[in-house]
Amino acid sequence: MYKVTRNSLFGVVALLFMSGCTSTPDISGWAQNSADLAGAVANEGKLISERLDQNYAQYHIGTEEGWFTRDRLEQWKSRRVSFAASKADIDATLEIMTNYADAIAKLAASGETGQSAAESINDSVTDIVDTISASNPISATALSAFKSFAAAFTRIQGQNSLADVMIAVDGDIQSLGAVVSDAAKAQKKVIESIQLQEWAMISDRAGKKRMRWYTQHKGFAVIENEFRDGADPIRAHAVVALISQLEPRYREREQALVDSIQWKNSRLAALDKIIQSSETWRTAHREAASILQECGGLSSLRFSCGNYTAANLKLAAEKIRTIVAPKEPSLETDQ
Repeated sequence: MYKVTRNSLFGVVALLFMSGCTSTPDISGWAQNSADLAGAVANEGKLISERLDQNYAQYHIGTEEGWFTRDRLEQWKSRRVSFAASKADIDATLEIMTNYADAIAKLAASGETGQSAAESINDSVTDIVDTISASNPISATALSAFKSFAAAFTRIQGQNSLADVMIAVDGDIQSLGAVVSDAAKAQKKVIESIQLQEWAMISDRAGKKRMRWYTQHKGFAVIENEFRDGADPIRAHAVVALISQLEPRYREREQALVDSIQWKNSRLAALDKIIQSSETWRTAHREAASILQECGGLSSLRFSCGNYTAANLKLAAEKIRTIVAPKEPSLETDQ
């Protein structure tokens, strides 16, 4: 059997260094799953925007045909602007967080440490924030958080490692997450308001008086009474014909109202997941910093050290994507 000597042990260690086994842990999975989460959130916002635009088309028709008042249309426009503003804040913030994660992962992969790493990430974050701030119509609150985040890196260039840099800016990371949470909460209020307006639109489109007449005459006993002894057969025929004509319209209205409620509940559930995911990302940032701090150099040989993928971010993205999306309520009923 081969005898392990001090010299042979030193040789093994040297070989490990040369082969890269002691390099900085791979945290590229964190960056990839951050991007996956940002994509899921952006798509959810896109679906809501599309629904609001579909509503606008119906509102516009309603104002032209006289079953929807113009003041409601103006209310919708105001809420649509509010939603678009909060969506822009969320998308821009997640883009910054994703690009930052990617920059950290690339620096870790290249083995940069100490002063050079701090300078590199400072330059990267400044470019990221400047580019995204200039290309997105973000709010003053979001812009302030972005600038604070970028400024943080100018204060910590004396840190000795990427992990130290990440730990030093963790407070500003929390501020970015708060931008996402606050914007998502604002969107929940818009969704609640829009659904109430959608409910009114569906009811108006079906014809309130026609639906009231139908509900008063649709019962079996009511119809039977039209055929009582001595009843007017012409009236009986007219009532039955009207009920038969209005029944599909009534059922479609009821289904559209149910679909509208389901849509609201699904969107609120997705927004709750987005709020939770912002905290998940903040936690993932701390975990990535810990991995870099604990598993750099020879420490990477520990059995407890491995690649960090932030699988919880992927799970968060899947939860957002799998929120049930009910079919769009049909408002095109027979006249």
